[in-house]
Amino acid sequence: MLPIKTPSNRFFQLSTFGLLILSMQLFAAGLPGMPNYYPDQFDYVGHVQRLDLANRQIVIDDLLVNVPEDTPIYSQQSQTELLSQLYPGIRVGFSASYNSRGTLFMKAAWIIPRTLRVPGKSDEEER
Repeated sequence: MLPIKTPSNRFFQLSTFGLLILSMQLFAAGLPGMPNYYPDQFDYVGHVQRLDLANRQIVIDDLLVNVPEDTPIYSQQSQTELLSQLYPGIRVGFSASYNSRGTLFMKAAWIIPRTLRVPGKSDEEER
C-alpha cells in the first residue's frame, strides 16, 4: 500500500528539509578566508597592549583579562598557540566571562589579521 500524503505529512517534510538547509548554512558560517575553527564573531576584539606572563594577565584595549592555564589560543596556522605567542600590538578576538567577583576571564582567543573586519565589542570602532 502506498503512503497517503496528508497536509501535515507534507508540512513535516518541508520543515525537516528547511531545518537541514539551515543547519548546513550554520556549520558553513565563519569568517571569510579564515580556518573553520575561527568563530564568525567574538565577545571582544582588540589589540594587546601589555602581557604579564607570570601572572597570566593581558591588557587588551585597556581591558584587564585573566588567562587561565587551559585557555586555548588559536592562529591561522595552529589550534595550539601559547600565550607567549601574543605580543603588544597584535590583534585578537576572544570569548570571556566574568566571575562572581567581577574579574574577567578569557575562555579562548584567536589571533586575527588587522585588516579583517569582525563583529565584536571593540574600542577601535568608537575611535
